[in-house]
Amino acid sequence: MVNFTSLPSNVQLQTISYLDVRSTYLGLSNVCKSLNELVANNKLVAFIMLNQLIDNGLPQDFINARTTQEMIEILKSTYNSLLPDIELPFYAFKSDGGVDENEPRHFFGPLFRAKEVQSICTKIGENFNVHAALAYNYYIPEDLEMRAELPLDDEEIVNLEEHLLSDKFNVINYLEQQPIDNYNLEVNYTALNKLAIVKGLRISRAGKFSCPVRTLMFYISNEKIEEEDDEMVKLIGNLSSTLEMRALYIKHSASLPQIYMTNVEKMKPWAEICEKNDPLMNIIIFKNSQRASKAKPMAWIQFNNSNKKLFHIKLQKPNFFSGKFLLTKLLDCDDLTIQEEDEIEETNIDISYISFRGQLINDSL
Repeated sequence: MVNFTSLPSNVQLQTISYLDVRSTYLGLSNVCKSLNELVANNKLVAFIMLNQLIDNGLPQDFINARTTQEMIEILKSTYNSLLPDIELPFYAFKSDGGVDENEPRHFFGPLFRAKEVQSICTKIGENFNVHAALAYNYYIPEDLEMRAELPLDDEEIVNLEEHLLSDKFNVINYLEQQPIDNYNLEVNYTALNKLAIVKGLRISRAGKFSCPVRTLMFYISNEKIEEEDDEMVKLIGNLSSTLEMRALYIKHSASLPQIYMTNVEKMKPWAEICEKNDPLMNIIIFKNSQRASKAKPMAWIQFNNSNKKLFHIKLQKPNFFSGKFLLTKLLDCDDLTIQEEDEIEETNIDISYISFRGQLINDSL
């Protein structure tokens, strides 16, 4: 019988890739001293395990720039569910939904920063795209008062200070210069040299909104997402009902992203994990292994109850997502114009915030 430790290293690594993190580090490493050394001192093993958790999206130069210990520490922090997650610093830099009445307090920039008193509101219509990036623009001067708690190294803190001093963007002036009927807005941003590992999200509709968002779709990527050119966005990015989603999967399931978890009864035939139905929310979480396009679909979420204000979900291991750019589809709204005594003739889409939770790692060293 062939001894595993005598096999070529590429065969060993290929075999280990079929194990999960727990089986590798608590099982295989305890078999014998040789296997313990193979697992404990091999950054390729840590790289394989990390890729399992976050969608196999890490480029080879990610591992080339890191030591074995650095790789293992990243893996530990990603796998350890007891470590607190942070709000990931995504900044919305582009939207085709405009800003309601060009009012600065409705500007989409801080959409991904949890702040209960804010109201992000589009112009009239539905099915809008909001693009975001990991960026220094997410931060505000008050954040520097707790700089020790920021997920930034010393150099990045200096960069943040310089950014806050030099950034001359004024949302009031910017919107005053826009035609009132202009829906397509884009602003500059300063990218953070980070990679986000998404482990969960929170969506808030808190506030007296007459048109709170009802259905959303989320994508993530290591590159900017061009929705008009991305096949996966065009395939499933515009569906605002479970009936539409089911009909599409019945016809084209082989070419559509696999579903990891859902509580939607109609979609359970295509899901790995089926949760009980929730009268307040419809949820579809996609598998993180999708490689058909640059944009990786993460989740489709729909509020079923107009009184539901806050949604919170934690992604499950090993189905985390990684990336630097987000595309959020604001597909439709709950029409509460009568309930809120709002005399508008057509609806827009209102939301308080979307907070992505997880961890940040350096993109390169």
